[in-house]
Amino acid sequence: MIDQFFISFTAAYRVAQIRVVFSMSKAAQAHLFQTHPPPDYLAYVEWFTPFRREPEPKSGLYRVARSYLEDFRLVEIIPLTSIVQSIHLIPLPGETIPRNWRSNTVIEECHNFIVNTFSDCRTYVLFNL
Repeated sequence: MIDQFFISFTAAYRVAQIRVVFSMSKAAQAHLFQTHPPPDYLAYVEWFTPFRREPEPKSGLYRVARSYLEDFRLVEIIPLTSIVQSIHLIPLPGETIPRNWRSNTVIEECHNFIVNTFSDCRTYVLFNL
């Protein structure tokens, strides 16, 4: 399993968590996609909410949360070529940080995140131009 976050052009820059990258055999492609074969590699992703028009007023950073359809996480299989870059998310715990949070579980236990636009030059330029 791959835990990676990225921004995708397919949703006009939207954060998602990659759960798995995979390919299909030619036989499976022919069976499932009779008219248009898929790209060589696909990614199963879980979407986060779209970016709001303006960043958070106090921090100047953008807030995101997992996207849900009723009680289920919004997921999709997308071409791997739709992935633009990785992105750094910072958990927003509220008034206190829960004691049960661990570095390897916080992404599943936290509900809100901010996008760290200062994590690298490319991300900074993307959000500040």
